[in-house]
Amino acid sequence: IMDLSTDGFRVATHLELAVGTDVWLRLPGLEASHARVVWAEGQYVGCAFIRPLHPAVLEMIVANSRRR
Repeated sequence: IMDLSTDGFRVATHLELAVGTDVWLRLPGLEASHARVVWAEGQYVGCAFIRPLHPAVLEMIVANSRRR
């Protein structure tokens, strides 16, 4: 994952994911979040969450990533 916001994320992947593909993002300690591919350029894919993350959840993810 390269970018993460309450509305979606950008990721680099070897998979060829077409716009409109449903994906699920699983982050440590959280249930999988349903998202949909909204753009794809080469190895980079942008996805929008079907239900945006709560801002407090995003803050927790960012805080946990800084501890590693």
